[in-house]
Amino acid sequence: MDKIDGVMTVAQARKRYAGNWMALEVVSRDKNQFPRTVRLIAKARDQRKLHEKVRTFAGNCIAFAGPVVPKGKVALF
Repeated sequence: MDKIDGVMTVAQARKRYAGNWMALEVVSRDKNQFPRTVRLIAKARDQRKLHEKVRTFAGNCIAFAGPVVPKGKVALF
């Protein structure tokens, strides 16, 4: 998909902003109502900083672009 006014697929956003938290405006959805194309509103390395940046925006989607558990690390639940 060509970049039109910052519109990209979710996969492209995750690749482009790897390791960051992203606030995304959903432009279109697939048949299951999952975001298909998005536009970046803001990004940050820390989730709390991102929330500070976008708390006045309504209807955004917050996502992390990276593995939940970094390679070489282990998570215990």
